[in-house]
Amino acid sequence: MTREVGSLVKALFAKRRARLKWLVVLPGIVTLLFLGHALEDGGLPAAAPYIAIVVMSTTYLLRPMLILWAPVFAAFVFYAVAVLMHPDNGPRDEWIIFLLLGIVPAGVLWLARPREFAEPATTSTTSSREA
Repeated sequence: MTREVGSLVKALFAKRRARLKWLVVLPGIVTLLFLGHALEDGGLPAAAPYIAIVVMSTTYLLRPMLILWAPVFAAFVFYAVAVLMHPDNGPRDEWIIFLLLGIVPAGVLWLARPREFAEPATTSTTSSREA
C-alpha cells in the first residue's frame, strides 16, 4: 500500500516535460478577467478560486507538474460544459463569447499538458547503440 501511495505522489508531484508549457499564460490571462469581476462583486472569498488558478498557472511555468495542470484544466472544462448546457442564458453572441472563454483555455491547456517525466539535469544524454 505504501508503494502505491509513493508512486501516486511521484506521479502527481514529479517534474514533467511540457513542450508548450508557456501556453498556460493564456488561461491565466482569461482568469485575470474573471478575477477583477469576482473581487468587485464578492470580495476576496469570491476571488479565491480565480487567484488559485492564476497561482497554479504561474507555478506550472516554473515546474510542470500534473497536480498543478489537472485542476486548472478541469476548471476550464467544467466551465465550458456549464455554459454549453445553458444556451438560453443571455444573448447568443455573449453565450458564444463565454463558451469560448472556457473552450479555448481548455484546448490550450491540453496542448500544454505535462508529458513524460523530466530527466534530471545531471544525467548523461549519451546513448549506447550497438551496430
